[in-house]
Amino acid sequence: MAKIFSLFSKEASSRTVLYAYLAILIALWTLIIGISLWFGLENTYSRAEEYARIQARTASAKDEAYLRWAARLGGIYAPVTEKTMPNPYLDVKGRDIATPTLQLTKITPEYMVRLIHEMEAAETSTGVLGHLTSNRPLRPANKSDEWEAGALENMDKDRSITQVSGLEFINGQEYMRLIYPLIASPVCGDCHVGIKRGDLVGGLSASVPMAPILASADRMATIYVVSHGVLWALGI
Repeated sequence: MAKIFSLFSKEASSRTVLYAYLAILIALWTLIIGISLWFGLENTYSRAEEYARIQARTASAKDEAYLRWAARLGGIYAPVTEKTMPNPYLDVKGRDIATPTLQLTKITPEYMVRLIHEMEAAETSTGVLGHLTSNRPLRPANKSDEWEAGALENMDKDRSITQVSGLEFINGQEYMRLIYPLIASPVCGDCHVGIKRGDLVGGLSASVPMAPILASADRMATIYVVSHGVLWALGI
């Protein structure tokens, strides 16, 4: 009887040790899969944010190219229409000129970029918002919002800051926002009284909606979760 009891005791002990090893292995395997899944999800959503930031950077860089091109020309003239009316905030000689066939008005670089933003908002479906903004605007609608104002103040204090970006909500929707500083050139004084070369006169702001980008990231995250779940089960 003692021998039989001893055999059962050894078998039970061996089984306990085996279960302990199995529990440790399962815990380690679960930890490995969990860490891999966490890094995968973190990378997916970080890449989504960076993709949105690149989109915003591209939109602002494009607007800056338009602005610089028009500024080098000193502005351009366009026929007066419902969409290109004389700029009431531009009080300079030669704002309006007449040709034998057309009435022309001067389109300043800022006015041109604003018209482009309005056209994009009306004719495209990207949802990207462009805004030529300033803490001291001539046109009230160019007044910076709270986020833009803070970014412009920081860039004015530290001129080494070449852009500011971050996730913000606009009308309840999440956007990746980015703003570039606009530094005054010699021609800026023609329209902006008291502005001298090198002053920070405003910024070019772009806001990219996160909803479609996050929807794509969510689909990728689902693939990560399912694939890691299958891998965990196979390992078990």
